[in-house]
Amino acid sequence: MKKLFVVLLLAAFLLAGCGNKMESTVVKVPKVAEETRAVAPQVSQEEAGQIVEDLSDEINAAKVDAEKCLVGGVRSCLPVNYKIGSIGDSLVFAYGIKSQEVPRTQYKIVVNFVERQISMGEAPVEAEDATMNTWVVNQYGEKYMDSQETWVAPIVIKIGKNIGVDKETVPGTYIFEIKAQKVDSNGFTDDYEAKKVSIKIK
Repeated sequence: MKKLFVVLLLAAFLLAGCGNKMESTVVKVPKVAEETRAVAPQVSQEEAGQIVEDLSDEINAAKVDAEKCLVGGVRSCLPVNYKIGSIGDSLVFAYGIKSQEVPRTQYKIVVNFVERQISMGEAPVEAEDATMNTWVVNQYGEKYMDSQETWVAPIVIKIGKNIGVDKETVPGTYIFEIKAQKVDSNGFTDDYEAKKVSIKIK
C-alpha cells in the first residue's frame, strides 16, 4: 500500500511538472496596431504634380498673401488656416517662414496630421495618422536660408475617401500641423515654428 502511494505521488508530481511546462510555452500573439499597417499613397507623384499644376493660380495667390505677412521679426506666417471641403477636394494653404538666424541655416518643412475633432451628432471614429498623412499631396525637402531670407511653401491637402484602414471619411474637423525645423550638420532637427490648419468636412 505504501509503495502504491509513492507511485501515485510520483505520477502526480510528473503530471504537475508537465502541466507547468506546457503552460510556459504558450505564446500570446499581440494585436497589430492599425498605425503599423502599410498605407498606399493616395496619389502618385505624377498625379500630385498634375494637381499642383491645375491649382497653380490659387497657389500663386496664396504665396503672395504669405509673403506679405513675413515682415519685421515674424518667423512664420499662415494667412489662411481654416477651410471647408468635401471628399475629393484639393485645398490650398501657404506656409511661409523667415529666417531670423544670423548664420546661414538649413531648414525643412513637414506636414503631419494631428487629430480629428467632432461636434455633436458626428461619428466618434478615430482617424489614423498613416492614412491621414496620405492626404498631403506635397511634402518638402531641406533648404539653406540666409538671415532674413524667406521661404513660402504651398501646401495642398486632398480630402481622401478614407481616414483609416477600412474607415470611410466622415464629417468632422481634421487638424494638420505645418512645422518648420532647423537642421544641423549632423541631420538632427530642432523645431523653429509651427502652425495648424483645420479642414471641416461636411
